[in-house]
Amino acid sequence: MKEPKFKGFSTETNQWHFGFGYYINYYTDKFKAEKGINDNITLFTECSPVIVEMESVGQYATTVTDINHIPQELFAGDIIRFRYKGEWNPWSEPMVIEWGGDKYPAFDVKGHSYDCNLLSLFVKSGEYEIEYLGTAYENPKLLTSYK
Repeated sequence: MKEPKFKGFSTETNQWHFGFGYYINYYTDKFKAEKGINDNITLFTECSPVIVEMESVGQYATTVTDINHIPQELFAGDIIRFRYKGEWNPWSEPMVIEWGGDKYPAFDVKGHSYDCNLLSLFVKSGEYEIEYLGTAYENPKLLTSYK
């Protein structure tokens, strides 16, 4: 079985960190007010634990070769778009990868209305190219049509 992998953004280091597990740090309102902090996550990395922003944490979903022929690891919270046989089409709108939860335990793209796993379908078909655009944490304006 593949070990879980996560990524999260640290405002202390101003960079993304990758780890194998995390712990959610919930603080009382009084403590947050006194320290000027928000709830956050401790991401366990190979080197040492790192405090990262809660909204930035995503679990590894899959690895694809993007349109630039670069292997790209995709995580929940990443923004991608699809190109069919070299042509941009309605699927070219930016979409965010998300975990479906208990009712739909799979990674998929948010914002489609079909009864299938669009991410899996497009990745496995071999007919769609995927372009990695960034993360929803750093580029929320790319997703305005899905909010």
